[in-house]
Amino acid sequence: MRQENKNDLWRAYEQTHFYVRECTPELCIRIGSHHEQLDEMLREHQCDVWSYITASNPASELLSDDENRSRNRELAAHLKSQDLVFYRGEGVGSDPAWPAETSFLILGIDRDAAMHLGRQFGQNAIVYGSLGHAAELVDCR
Repeated sequence: MRQENKNDLWRAYEQTHFYVRECTPELCIRIGSHHEQLDEMLREHQCDVWSYITASNPASELLSDDENRSRNRELAAHLKSQDLVFYRGEGVGSDPAWPAETSFLILGIDRDAAMHLGRQFGQNAIVYGSLGHAAELVDCR
């Protein structure tokens, strides 16, 4: 991939809206923004870190809906097996041609574990944050 394409891809990640659909009110995480609602969720679950991860479209290569569903079922099963608190959501990019990606907000997962999980599922990047701080995009490559 040419460097300009890598930069365009990173900008696309930065502009994505990371929705958490299983909370009230619905949460929309944005890179570079602090989210008080997310801090409240962390305090409620007595943890101070979180990550937002998908198993869809590894390395930003489109897979079929069936493949993505299967990959996300595998990720959800992994999260359950680790007794992690998570909420389902979807990442919605600014390019209408790119489909929304089923994703998971995971509470209490540290940065290294989240990066490892992102790499395990072939992701270029994950979203990571901690109590009182802005959401950040973390390169998993």
